[in-house]
Amino acid sequence: MLETGYNIQPSSSSLIQCRFRLYALSLFDCLSSFYLILASIDRMYVTSPNVHLRNRSNNCFAYKSIIIGTLFWMIFSSHALIFREIVPSITNDITCNFKPGIYMIFLAYYSLVKGISVPFLMILFGLLAIKNIRRLCRINVVTDGRNNSYVPSSKDRKLIYMVLMNIIVYILFDSIKTLYLMYEQITQYHIKNDLQKQMDNFFRSIGGFSLYIRFCICGYINLLVSGSIIRQEIKKIFLWRRIFH
Repeated sequence: MLETGYNIQPSSSSLIQCRFRLYALSLFDCLSSFYLILASIDRMYVTSPNVHLRNRSNNCFAYKSIIIGTLFWMIFSSHALIFREIVPSITNDITCNFKPGIYMIFLAYYSLVKGISVPFLMILFGLLAIKNIRRLCRINVVTDGRNNSYVPSSKDRKLIYMVLMNIIVYILFDSIKTLYLMYEQITQYHIKNDLQKQMDNFFRSIGGFSLYIRFCICGYINLLVSGSIIRQEIKKIFLWRRIFH
């Protein structure tokens, strides 16, 4: 808000703020996609007709995956604390960014791999969850007069829809940033006139804005898709706080 509305850029005057801000953006971007992949895997497990795979959908496995994955991405994203600098932008303003060169090439290829592999994994596990649901709905195994087949509950179905909607939003908005970084890598050594520089700055802003939209819109989508699930969980949280206070 300060940067866009009032042209106040604290990160452009302090190298520590510059690196920490971009580290936080890089870390939360990685964590959001990582948690979505974990949620997709969990939905695939919980809808699996295999009882051994369904047993993996438990709190212990989830806590271990979240803790180990979070620590890994905190370490992996630390490159932003080292290679980010305060440099002139394409409009000759001083901004917090990365210098052209080897690190920019690394970011371009990293963004390309991430932009392809993350949506692929999300789509793969999401389709497997849908396939499991359809398979379970068709199964009607009767043994000793009892139906032993597993059918996902209404809550599980809503959680699956939430994950699928978050995957769609992620792919739509994250692809904009990925395409811009690829374009920036291709044209980093091209000589550009003032109009081209302004257009590059505009598309760069669109790419960054799309990232913020993705973070903001997912909460509203979860509220709309989940129905009463999230409201009930929020009520439980406030009730427990009242009990302990």
